[in-house]
Amino acid sequence: IGDEQSIAQSLSTFSSHLVNVVRFVEAAAPGTLVLLDEVGAGTDPTEGSALAMAIVERMLAAGAVVAATTHYAELKTFATEHANLTNASVEFDVASLRPTYRLTIGLPGKSQAFAIADRLGLPRDVLEDAQLRLSAEHRSMEETLAAIQRAEQARGEELDQAREERAAAAEERARARTGVTRARREAGKVLDDARRAADDMLARAERDVAELRREVNRLQAAGRGPRGRNASMAGLDELARRAAAARTAMERAAAEGADFTGQSSGDVAGGSARPEPRVGLFGRSRTLGTTGRIVDRSGRTGRVTLETEGARVVVPSDDVEVIPEPALAPPSTDLAAEELRRRAAARIAPRLDLRGERVEAALEQLDAYLDEALLAGLDSVAIIHGAGTGALRRAIRDRLAEHPRVRETRSGRREEGGDGTTVVEL
Repeated sequence: IGDEQSIAQSLSTFSSHLVNVVRFVEAAAPGTLVLLDEVGAGTDPTEGSALAMAIVERMLAAGAVVAATTHYAELKTFATEHANLTNASVEFDVASLRPTYRLTIGLPGKSQAFAIADRLGLPRDVLEDAQLRLSAEHRSMEETLAAIQRAEQARGEELDQAREERAAAAEERARARTGVTRARREAGKVLDDARRAADDMLARAERDVAELRREVNRLQAAGRGPRGRNASMAGLDELARRAAAARTAMERAAAEGADFTGQSSGDVAGGSARPEPRVGLFGRSRTLGTTGRIVDRSGRTGRVTLETEGARVVVPSDDVEVIPEPALAPPSTDLAAEELRRRAAARIAPRLDLRGERVEAALEQLDAYLDEALLAGLDSVAIIHGAGTGALRRAIRDRLAEHPRVRETRSGRREEGGDGTTVVEL
């Protein structure tokens, strides 16, 4: 890394750089880590990039692990097409002229020469003249890289915003849950006080009824006339009516309190809370009588979605009681197949990277991957094999040509990896 220019030793930047590289090439072996800063720099770009590719290729062949930085577009393309190389880039904030220290694997970096020159005050007409001197191919590649980087940055910002909104929503749910719990606790206390008062009233009424019954029996035993008995019976009926009214009022208060607190009368008496409707549990709508799995619960609207026999029903949260999950019947063949397709779609990627694999192992992975892709219902996939010597590419394309479920194949476009990628239509 770096160089030691020396007038005394007649060493230019390129020469001093190459002195180190020669030593590295000789020392490269399995287990060696080679770090090259601006490999092939300090000389003609065309010759420097060609030399850089040959040096990296030689070190890889020797078994070394190489990390090389470059501004050469040819080297970026070389890494895209090579089976044992991959691009990486570091972000650069043009506004502040500082790196962000964020590393992106798999994406080559975009040159910032024009943007930096513009920020530092180079005349605009000079910049425009320089841009016109670029080849159309180079401009297209730089514009593509810039578009990809903008998309990646926007995606990152969207992810950050989504995380912030999710955290805020979770905090809001926690606050709401705390408030509801406190309100239910207070309502439960009020209900307990009302129940105790009703119990006392009912007990007094029942004691009065019992006392009056004893009085009636005493009068009958003493032989009192029907007039006294009728008066006693009238008083007995009145007390019995009052006792029944007290019991009805108490039961109605308990039912209304249970609707508010989310507890049954037995739960309130025992102090145990009824299970809250949560996603994944089974519930029953008291109003509709519908049962099903709870698949959604909105804290904002206070509504719960029940899924039953493929249909979804939305009901108020306080209308749902949690019930035990019913025993499941064995899945039908269609349902089992659909479940297999769903699981395959969840785990499969649209690209299979076989770079660096031996032909036999690569073909085994390819067959298994195509089975998964067909099961998941994918219409097209991309197989990354790199350019290299072409042996792996030929073997893969021969196998694809024989596959009964492959409709057609083609080489990838530039943004898809060029000839180092085969796109498969299933």
